[in-house]
Amino acid sequence: MEKIRYKERKFHWRGRVVHNDPMTNPADGWVVGFYYQDLCGGEIRHFIRNGEMVWEVMPETVGKFLGYDCMGEDLFEGDILQQGLLYYAVEWSEQDCQYVKHMYARDDENNMVVDGGLAPFHRGEMAYLKKVGNIFDNKNLIGK
Repeated sequence: MEKIRYKERKFHWRGRVVHNDPMTNPADGWVVGFYYQDLCGGEIRHFIRNGEMVWEVMPETVGKFLGYDCMGEDLFEGDILQQGLLYYAVEWSEQDCQYVKHMYARDDENNMVVDGGLAPFHRGEMAYLKKVGNIFDNKNLIGK
């Protein structure tokens, strides 16, 4: 009898660390793991835990794992994806209760020519799109 194999499903988050500590932080400042909030000194703080390590993260940078792009790279909320001259910033829409992509188009000289607005983001699209950065480190890709 053939064994049924299930693809590993990842439920993790990514965020940028608050405190710059070269001894414990990754070089790029981004950590991945289990996201949670805790009440510390009367204020809510945000953390990501990976194994024994715990980092405080900036809440506006926290993004949920979405899947993989066409190159097998992990995709998270806030990532910028590219297909030709089109760029898409993926985000969660509270109003629509779904992931959406904000489309931007560039010309051959890499100038922003169109801000295409929002459209639903379908996971099947990830097979055709390549991750090129995120909205926090690469604002120049989306004209911000």
